[in-house]
Amino acid sequence: MSSTRLRRTAVVVTLGVLTLAGCGTTQAGAASVVGSESVSDADVATVVNEIRTQAAAASQATFDERATTLATLSRETRHLLLEQAVLREGLVVTQGDVDTFINQVVTTSYSGDRAKLDQDGVTKAGIPASEITQYFRDLLIQRALGAKLAPGADPATTTAKNNEYLAKLGKEFGVVIAPRFGTWDYAQSAVVPSQGDLTVPQTGPSLVPNDPGASAPVPAPSAS
Repeated sequence: MSSTRLRRTAVVVTLGVLTLAGCGTTQAGAASVVGSESVSDADVATVVNEIRTQAAAASQATFDERATTLATLSRETRHLLLEQAVLREGLVVTQGDVDTFINQVVTTSYSGDRAKLDQDGVTKAGIPASEITQYFRDLLIQRALGAKLAPGADPATTTAKNNEYLAKLGKEFGVVIAPRFGTWDYAQSAVVPSQGDLTVPQTGPSLVPNDPGASAPVPAPSAS
Protein backbone atom coordinates (compact mmCIF):
# COMPACT_ATOMS: atom_id res chain seq x y z
CA MET A 1 0.00 0.00 0.00
CA SER A 2 1.26 3.45 -0.78
CA SER A 3 0.38 4.83 2.66
CA THR A 4 2.70 2.66 4.70
CA ARG A 5 6.35 1.84 4.83
CA LEU A 6 5.58 -1.81 5.59
CA ARG A 7 6.12 -4.35 2.86
CA ARG A 8 3.12 -6.59 2.40
CA THR A 9 3.09 -9.74 0.32
CA ALA A 10 0.15 -11.34 -1.40
CA VAL A 11 -0.76 -14.77 -0.11
CA VAL A 12 -0.30 -17.36 -2.85
CA VAL A 13 -2.57 -20.35 -2.44
CA THR A 14 -0.10 -23.17 -2.88
CA LEU A 15 0.89 -26.00 -0.63
CA GLY A 16 4.08 -25.10 1.19
CA VAL A 17 3.19 -21.41 1.33
CA LEU A 18 0.01 -21.69 3.36
CA THR A 19 -0.58 -23.92 6.34
CA LEU A 20 -3.89 -24.59 8.01
CA ALA A 21 -4.00 -23.39 11.60
CA GLY A 22 -7.33 -24.34 13.06
CA CYS A 23 -9.25 -21.07 12.58
CA GLY A 24 -7.51 -19.84 9.44
CA THR A 25 -4.30 -19.76 7.47
CA THR A 26 -0.86 -18.51 8.24
CA GLN A 27 1.89 -17.52 5.83
CA ALA A 28 5.56 -18.37 6.23
CA GLY A 29 7.37 -15.31 7.56
CA ALA A 30 4.15 -13.49 8.41
CA ALA A 31 3.32 -12.10 11.83
CA SER A 32 -0.30 -11.58 10.76
CA VAL A 33 -2.48 -12.20 7.73
CA VAL A 34 -5.63 -10.32 6.73
CA GLY A 35 -7.26 -11.91 3.70
CA SER A 36 -4.60 -11.74 0.99
CA GLU A 37 -2.39 -9.21 2.77
CA SER A 38 0.16 -9.72 5.51
CA VAL A 39 2.49 -8.03 7.96
CA SER A 40 5.88 -9.71 7.99
CA ASP A 41 7.97 -10.68 10.99
CA ALA A 42 10.85 -8.68 9.53
CA ASP A 43 8.84 -5.47 9.26
CA VAL A 44 7.51 -5.76 12.81
CA ALA A 45 11.09 -6.25 14.04
CA THR A 46 12.24 -3.22 12.06
CA VAL A 47 9.55 -1.00 13.59
CA VAL A 48 10.30 -2.27 17.11
CA ASN A 49 14.01 -1.55 16.62
CA GLU A 50 13.17 1.98 15.45
CA ILE A 51 11.06 2.55 18.55
CA ARG A 52 13.86 1.21 20.78
CA THR A 53 16.43 3.50 19.17
CA GLN A 54 14.24 6.59 19.18
CA ALA A 55 13.04 5.97 22.74
CA ALA A 56 16.66 5.75 23.90
CA ALA A 57 17.51 8.97 22.09
CA ALA A 58 14.59 10.66 23.84
CA SER A 59 15.88 9.35 27.20
CA GLN A 60 12.74 7.27 27.74
CA ALA A 61 13.37 5.30 30.93
CA THR A 62 11.76 2.01 30.02
CA PHE A 63 11.39 -0.11 26.90
CA ASP A 64 9.43 -3.37 26.96
CA GLU A 65 10.25 -5.24 23.77
CA ARG A 66 7.46 -7.81 24.10
CA ALA A 67 4.78 -5.22 24.81
CA THR A 68 6.07 -2.97 22.02
CA THR A 69 6.08 -5.88 19.58
CA LEU A 70 2.48 -6.82 20.33
CA ALA A 71 1.26 -3.23 20.24
CA THR A 72 3.04 -2.71 16.91
CA LEU A 73 1.53 -5.87 15.43
CA SER A 74 -1.93 -4.80 16.62
CA ARG A 75 -1.56 -1.40 14.98
CA GLU A 76 -0.21 -2.76 11.70
CA THR A 77 -2.89 -5.44 11.45
CA ARG A 78 -5.64 -2.92 12.21
CA HIS A 79 -4.15 -0.74 9.47
CA LEU A 80 -4.73 -3.53 6.94
CA LEU A 81 -8.39 -3.73 8.03
CA LEU A 82 -8.79 0.02 7.69
CA GLU A 83 -7.39 -0.06 4.17
CA GLN A 84 -9.93 -2.76 3.33
CA ALA A 85 -12.65 -0.48 4.72
CA VAL A 86 -11.44 2.28 2.38
CA LEU A 87 -11.95 -0.01 -0.60
CA ARG A 88 -15.23 -1.47 0.64
CA GLU A 89 -16.85 1.85 1.55
CA GLY A 90 -15.34 4.05 -1.13
CA LEU A 91 -13.69 6.32 1.44
CA VAL A 92 -11.31 8.97 0.15
CA VAL A 93 -8.30 10.01 2.21
CA THR A 94 -5.57 11.62 0.12
CA GLN A 95 -1.95 12.25 0.97
CA GLY A 96 -2.81 15.94 0.88
CA ASP A 97 -5.46 15.34 3.54
CA VAL A 98 -2.93 13.54 5.73
CA ASP A 99 -0.29 16.24 5.28
CA THR A 100 -2.80 18.96 6.14
CA PHE A 101 -3.92 17.07 9.25
CA ILE A 102 -0.36 16.60 10.47
CA ASN A 103 0.46 20.25 9.85
CA GLN A 104 -2.62 21.31 11.83
CA VAL A 105 -1.60 19.15 14.78
CA VAL A 106 2.00 20.38 14.65
CA THR A 107 0.82 23.99 14.53
CA THR A 108 -1.84 23.82 17.23
CA SER A 109 -0.23 21.36 19.65
CA TYR A 110 3.53 21.65 19.05
CA SER A 111 4.06 25.32 18.15
CA GLY A 112 5.17 24.29 14.68
CA ASP A 113 7.86 21.89 15.92
CA ARG A 114 7.48 18.65 13.93
CA ALA A 115 10.40 17.07 15.80
CA LYS A 116 8.41 17.36 19.02
CA LEU A 117 5.49 15.51 17.45
CA ASP A 118 7.84 12.74 16.34
CA GLN A 119 9.27 12.52 19.85
CA ASP A 120 5.81 12.32 21.43
CA GLY A 121 4.90 9.67 18.87
CA VAL A 122 7.55 7.40 20.35
CA THR A 123 7.39 8.31 24.03
CA LYS A 124 3.62 8.73 24.39
CA ALA A 125 2.13 6.44 21.74
CA GLY A 126 4.86 3.95 20.81
CA ILE A 127 4.93 5.08 17.17
CA PRO A 128 8.27 5.67 15.42
CA ALA A 129 8.80 8.75 13.28
CA SER A 130 8.68 6.66 10.10
CA GLU A 131 5.07 5.67 10.87
CA ILE A 132 3.61 9.00 11.92
CA THR A 133 2.12 9.49 8.45
CA GLN A 134 0.43 6.08 8.56
CA TYR A 135 -0.86 6.81 12.06
CA PHE A 136 -2.59 10.02 10.95
CA ARG A 137 -3.90 8.39 7.78
CA ASP A 138 -5.53 5.72 9.93
CA LEU A 139 -7.12 8.39 12.12
CA LEU A 140 -8.57 10.11 9.06
CA ILE A 141 -9.87 6.80 7.70
CA GLN A 142 -11.59 6.13 11.02
CA ARG A 143 -13.10 9.63 10.99
CA ALA A 144 -14.41 9.10 7.47
CA LEU A 145 -15.73 5.64 8.33
CA GLY A 146 -17.44 6.92 11.46
CA ALA A 147 -19.04 9.78 9.55
CA LYS A 148 -20.50 7.29 7.09
CA LEU A 149 -21.65 4.75 9.67
CA ALA A 150 -23.04 7.23 12.22
CA PRO A 151 -23.44 10.72 10.75
CA GLY A 152 -23.46 13.42 13.41
CA ALA A 153 -23.00 10.94 16.27
CA ASP A 154 -20.99 11.67 19.41
CA PRO A 155 -17.38 10.35 19.62
CA ALA A 156 -18.29 7.36 21.82
CA THR A 157 -21.00 6.19 19.41
CA THR A 158 -18.74 6.75 16.42
CA THR A 159 -15.95 4.70 17.99
CA ALA A 160 -18.38 1.89 18.87
CA LYS A 161 -19.73 1.81 15.30
CA ASN A 162 -16.21 1.74 13.88
CA ASN A 163 -15.23 -1.14 16.16
CA GLU A 164 -18.36 -3.11 15.25
CA TYR A 165 -17.67 -2.59 11.57
CA LEU A 166 -14.00 -3.61 11.80
CA ALA A 167 -14.93 -6.70 13.83
CA LYS A 168 -17.38 -7.80 11.14
CA LEU A 169 -14.93 -7.00 8.35
CA GLY A 170 -12.14 -8.84 10.14
CA LYS A 171 -14.25 -11.97 10.50
CA GLU A 172 -15.18 -11.79 6.83
CA PHE A 173 -11.59 -11.55 5.62
CA GLY A 174 -10.14 -13.67 8.39
CA VAL A 175 -7.41 -12.31 10.63
CA VAL A 176 -4.72 -14.80 11.59
CA ILE A 177 -1.97 -14.02 14.06
CA ALA A 178 1.16 -16.16 14.26
CA PRO A 179 0.62 -18.29 17.41
CA ARG A 180 3.82 -17.10 19.08
CA PHE A 181 2.25 -13.64 19.40
CA GLY A 182 -1.26 -14.63 20.50
CA THR A 183 -4.67 -14.33 18.84
CA TRP A 184 -6.78 -11.60 17.30
CA ASP A 185 -9.54 -10.03 19.39
CA TYR A 186 -12.13 -8.96 16.82
CA ALA A 187 -14.09 -6.78 19.23
CA GLN A 188 -11.02 -4.65 20.03
CA SER A 189 -9.15 -5.10 16.74
CA ALA A 190 -6.02 -6.00 18.65
CA VAL A 191 -3.67 -8.88 19.42
CA VAL A 192 -4.42 -10.65 22.70
CA PRO A 193 -1.37 -12.40 24.20
CA SER A 194 -1.48 -16.15 24.59
CA GLN A 195 -2.79 -17.52 27.87
CA GLY A 196 -0.02 -17.56 30.43
CA ASP A 197 1.74 -14.59 28.86
CA LEU A 198 1.59 -11.88 31.52
CA THR A 199 3.05 -9.22 29.23
CA VAL A 200 0.16 -7.11 27.98
CA PRO A 201 0.77 -4.61 25.17
CA GLN A 202 -0.37 -1.11 26.06
CA THR A 203 -1.01 1.58 23.47
CA GLY A 204 -0.11 5.09 24.47
CA PRO A 205 -2.58 7.96 24.42
CA SER A 206 -3.76 9.31 21.09
CA LEU A 207 -1.67 12.13 19.69
CA VAL A 208 -5.00 13.84 18.99
CA PRO A 209 -6.88 13.76 22.35
CA ASN A 210 -10.59 12.91 22.25
CA ASP A 211 -10.43 12.13 18.55
CA PRO A 212 -13.20 9.63 17.68
CA GLY A 213 -10.82 8.10 15.16
CA ALA A 214 -8.28 7.09 17.79
CA SER A 215 -7.47 3.41 17.98
CA ALA A 216 -8.95 1.36 20.78
CA PRO A 217 -6.59 0.34 23.60
CA VAL A 218 -5.16 -3.15 23.52
CA PRO A 219 -7.16 -5.44 25.83
CA ALA A 220 -5.66 -7.47 28.64
CA PRO A 221 -5.84 -11.27 28.32
CA SER A 222 -8.90 -12.87 29.84
CA ALA A 223 -8.44 -14.52 33.21
CA SER A 224 -8.25 -18.28 32.91
